[in-house]
Amino acid sequence: MKRNFAIVGIVVMFVAGALALSSRSARAQSNAAVIINDQLCGVFAGDCSTVEISTDNHEVQTSLATSGNAMLSCKLDLPAGAPLPANGAAHCDTTNTGGGLCNTSYGSTADWSETISASRQVTLRCHVNGQP
Repeated sequence: MKRNFAIVGIVVMFVAGALALSSRSARAQSNAAVIINDQLCGVFAGDCSTVEISTDNHEVQTSLATSGNAMLSCKLDLPAGAPLPANGAAHCDTTNTGGGLCNTSYGSTADWSETISASRQVTLRCHVNGQP
């Protein structure tokens, strides 16, 4: 359990650094989406315990200035050799990974989930529920 929490922390640290460096100027725009390609994004593989770091990805950050809510979505394909889901698809979140936070340029959140398909496609979503 402690190992998984440490792994999530490492993943979150990579995501936070990439997002903080790449989206500062676009964040100032209200109701805008920020598209980021080929930045660091850490995700779990199909076993929800092995961490994969990729720069071959597509991220979208959205934020509504009036609500203070934001979402990060990171999509990528697992590299060859990464563990695949045992039953076709897998869903990872804080309940089956030992917890951890997803850090975005809008703040940290425990409200995150990840879906891994049998065809190696991964989608990580982090929801930040902030204050306007």
